[in-house]
Amino acid sequence: MYLKSINFPSCSVKIGEEAFARCDWKLTDVVIDAKAEIGKSAFDRCDKLKTITLGKEVVSIGNSAFSNCDDLTTVTSKATTPPTAGTNIFTTTALTDIFV
Repeated sequence: MYLKSINFPSCSVKIGEEAFARCDWKLTDVVIDAKAEIGKSAFDRCDKLKTITLGKEVVSIGNSAFSNCDDLTTVTSKATTPPTAGTNIFTTTALTDIFV
């Protein structure tokens, strides 16, 4: 059995640097509804990740947080105020759609 999705519910959370980096499991979906800080390279090289949903309270996204996620195609943000964003957040992905 593999973890296919991660949901961070409404609370305060800090997703640390490289917390899920190079995940070899079949993680395909990440939902972050929490008041969150997403660390540098937090999901870097999660090759099977396809969709990310960012809630309205995401505070910051670190450098290369979702880079090298080869199958990533869709990011949805519910933010009314954009989070502080680092560099190269979505480099080397298949990203085709960003919904705000």
